[in-house]
Amino acid sequence: MNCNRQRWTSLRDPVPDGKPRGFTIIELTLTLMLIGIFGLIVTPVLVGVAQQRRAILQEHIAVTELSNLLDDLSTAPPNQLEQRAATYRQQLPARLRDRLPEVEFTLEVQPADGDVDGRQITGRLVWRGRQGQPVRPVSLTAWNYL
Repeated sequence: MNCNRQRWTSLRDPVPDGKPRGFTIIELTLTLMLIGIFGLIVTPVLVGVAQQRRAILQEHIAVTELSNLLDDLSTAPPNQLEQRAATYRQQLPARLRDRLPEVEFTLEVQPADGDVDGRQITGRLVWRGRQGQPVRPVSLTAWNYL
């Protein structure tokens, strides 16, 4: 009776062609070193991309909200403009305060240039970045002709 039993072999046992199977410690160390170097190169790039994305999102929010504020202010009657502007200076919308740290709103109203009866309304938003440094302000201008 001939029994062919398979014998369990370790990774280092030679296979029929005589070469050992598996990885040597040098191969494993080299692989881990290459993965580590790749991680060191990619991590700062990913951090920079995330910071740029955050800054672009904040600027988009600032432009959108400032545009909404100027739309509201430019449709206000001349006698109510300062009252509405003072309200916005004291209490900006919550979505704006939540997304832009230490946000400040300034408003400047000037008569329109030329002989036309109207006004130029310029709004400006300034806020601080993640590290507390001031970010480039967003400024929009609207003209209202009476």
